[in-house]
Amino acid sequence: MSCEICGKPSGYYPICNDCNELKKEGEVKKCDECGKWYKVSEGHDCENKESKFPKEDECIVCDDDSNGKPLCYDCYKEKERLKKELESDRSPEEIKNHYFNQKRALYKVDNPDYTQTGTIKLLSLSEELSTFHDNYYLKERVIDDIRALRKSQESEKEKEEDEKPLLMIKILESNSRQNINVKMDIT
Repeated sequence: MSCEICGKPSGYYPICNDCNELKKEGEVKKCDECGKWYKVSEGHDCENKESKFPKEDECIVCDDDSNGKPLCYDCYKEKERLKKELESDRSPEEIKNHYFNQKRALYKVDNPDYTQTGTIKLLSLSEELSTFHDNYYLKERVIDDIRALRKSQESEKEKEEDEKPLLMIKILESNSRQNINVKMDIT
């Protein structure tokens, strides 16, 4: 990946080490509207106004009304409660490991309550990393990760619903074969 500001190689990060130092000095900032990095001296004209966190009518976690915010009031309160439980002395690597292990677990579990709490925990972990380590890696990807998770779960439900009639037919066929076998044994 190359730096969004100067074009130098930046590894996995959107800005390079030199521009990161400029960020610490306040000479480089990230646009709240579109998520792009820019030099303060040059300014930033956000033409497309496409926010990284688009306004939603529904909560990204539970689909309740969210008044144009990513989370409804109840999910927001739960996220804030979970944030208070998080340790502030963990390294960025520990937080990222926790995040990706949590995300992996959410793909495997078929419990809506656990999924909802786990999704809120992903949001809390992304905020922990940005708050305590000034690292926005997870914060930039968490919304997309949650949408991908929800899409995956919806497609799994559809697949299960499509397979139910086939399963019923197989059960009925199996029962009818057993009845035939039982009748043959009696005679």
